[in-house]
Amino acid sequence: MRITFPRKKVCIKLGTIQLTSRRDRQLTAAREWENLEQTLAEVRQHGMSRVIGNVVPNINERGINAFSVPVFDRQGFVVCALTIMGHADRMPSDWDSASALALKQRASLLSQRIGSQR
Repeated sequence: MRITFPRKKVCIKLGTIQLTSRRDRQLTAAREWENLEQTLAEVRQHGMSRVIGNVVPNINERGINAFSVPVFDRQGFVVCALTIMGHADRMPSDWDSASALALKQRASLLSQRIGSQR
């Protein structure tokens, strides 16, 4: 991946929209790409993704934990995902927690019912 840095930085605020320089966008994209690669590695290893302690402003200041598991069709394509979330202080974030394992089992059963061989 190549990251270039322009000579001028442009930052304009328009209400709640902020336009930033190309350099800032490229650095943000690079960080997001690294996070995506890490997330995909976890999904491949565990067969699901998770969120740990994310705070949802104006809704939940304590943070939430969540798991999401793909449901596959008979061609092996993801057709939807099953997700469970709860307060971080009430729902464990362990990959092998009861919530995570139950969700994974339900997604597998649903995949089988619609013809998946996975």
